[in-house]
Amino acid sequence: MNDEKSKICPAICFPFNRPDASQLSPLLLELQDSAPASRVSLPSGQTALLVTGYREVKEVLARREFSCQQAAEDSKTPFIPFFQRYRTLLSLDPPRHTRARRLAANLLGAETAAAMARPFSASARELLERMREKGPPSNLSSSFIEPLVEESIERLTGIPLSLVQELHRLFNANMTVTFPPPDGILSSFDDLDAHLAEIIAERRAVPADDLLSRMLAAAAIAPEVTEDDLVGVLVTVLIAGIRTPGVVLSQGILNLLNRPDQWELLVTRRELIPTAVEEILRYCPPVEVEHLRLTTKEVSVTDTSLPYRYPVLPSIAAANRSSAIFADPNSFDVSRQHNPHLAFGYGPHTCPGTAIARKILSVALEVLADVLPGVRAAAPPGEPNISSGYSSALLSSLHVQW
Repeated sequence: MNDEKSKICPAICFPFNRPDASQLSPLLLELQDSAPASRVSLPSGQTALLVTGYREVKEVLARREFSCQQAAEDSKTPFIPFFQRYRTLLSLDPPRHTRARRLAANLLGAETAAAMARPFSASARELLERMREKGPPSNLSSSFIEPLVEESIERLTGIPLSLVQELHRLFNANMTVTFPPPDGILSSFDDLDAHLAEIIAERRAVPADDLLSRMLAAAAIAPEVTEDDLVGVLVTVLIAGIRTPGVVLSQGILNLLNRPDQWELLVTRRELIPTAVEEILRYCPPVEVEHLRLTTKEVSVTDTSLPYRYPVLPSIAAANRSSAIFADPNSFDVSRQHNPHLAFGYGPHTCPGTAIARKILSVALEVLADVLPGVRAAAPPGEPNISSGYSSALLSSLHVQW
């Protein structure tokens, strides 16, 4: 690092350490409490502005002066190689983002959520009853949560379960902010490219009654949607359907079981499941920061003036712990009433699959409370732990008793 760079490089280095798998990084909470924005050092050595204030995060998410697409296209600002390789909805800006998002939103709305509820509930019940028959202890992650979300994506998209499981493995392996990227990541990308191309080609050749076929049919009559856009939407749907709900559900259950009074309240008062879902969404984010943005011109955040093409990291996880917005923000309360969380984003990049996400969480909690009302955490020493390098809350295990 040259002398000039060392003068401006902050001592705060991202990603932060998370000693407790069920909690946000202590440093992130400290930064959220002390200032709405702070300078941090990225793994590449570059400096970025980490935005943690609730109103300031909303501003960054909403304004076009903070560009996801420019960050994804900028090889000089390496952050998450995966999202520079695949142009998901979070790697695009309007108008290209608008076209691609419309394709996804038409497929991931309330109608799809309602249609998946009954088979999803049946799968959840079958998995939990099978686990109960085997007897405790059990790893809830591998016996329930992972197969549940994988089977739901198989049902929605028609992609064979074995391939869904392989995609899940590749997504988990490639979500990293490590710099330089880990050995083997490029060949892993090649494997993923081949799988995605095969999925699209096979479904074009033999359409079926599933979400993927409907997506391809919609794209075929929308010439403005490019092949890269189509791959990006497919990757978005797969990540949002496999990885994200698995992370949030495992974190939500862990936080419930770490607070037996909250779990007992939910078991005895099922009408609290909707507010519990919203509290899980607020308290248990899948990642600690959102996708990197670059400024498209000179701009200010709070009192901080940023030059053109300056890296900015908004943190919804931190914003959702704002004491200016939430009462007792660091408490987990399944009966919380005022809960204007930003879990699904804000502005043009708001998640198009909110109805499905809420349905997955609510059905999973309902069935877990039915089948294993007496479930409790039973973690061996050193567990659970975080299993990914992308400031992620992905648990490697979640052991339980009952």
